[in-house]
Amino acid sequence: LAPSSRNRELFLALSADARRPLTEIAGMLGASAPAVARRLGDLINKRQVVFRCDIARPIFDFPIAMVLSLKVAPEHAEELAFRIGAWEETRFCASVASTANLIVVAGLRSLVDGEGFMLKLSGLKHPAEVLHRAINTRTFKVYGRLLDEDGRATRHIPVDPWLTSTGG
Repeated sequence: LAPSSRNRELFLALSADARRPLTEIAGMLGASAPAVARRLGDLINKRQVVFRCDIARPIFDFPIAMVLSLKVAPEHAEELAFRIGAWEETRFCASVASTANLIVVAGLRSLVDGEGFMLKLSGLKHPAEVLHRAINTRTFKVYGRLLDEDGRATRHIPVDPWLTSTGG
């Protein structure tokens, strides 16, 4: 279901800072807070927006990322994506249409943890062949936010699903 263009400004305001009070967002949109609340509720109910939280990874959590392209039997790709996606250190996992049909991003506390993650992969019921492995030593952008050297957001570049259909 394509998002309604009437919600573009609301979506862009939320993507910049979803913690803003509804009254402030309503003022930006020239609407009442109850009207904005109804529109927001509708977007949430239709699952057209989902709120996420991210952290400054070098300060907390898993500061290093290992990016893996895996080849698995196509009939097991979704099952393995779900299983690997449930692991604590997995930050992103998706089945895709490609020779490498499973993409995994694992967060590591240290480079040594990468070997532990690879051991977990080798212990899966269905084999996963590693076609490509890379270590991400620094993240520059996450969910549209440019990050400084400490992983803190410095600037926001919104995702705008309407950009091509509205001419920008």
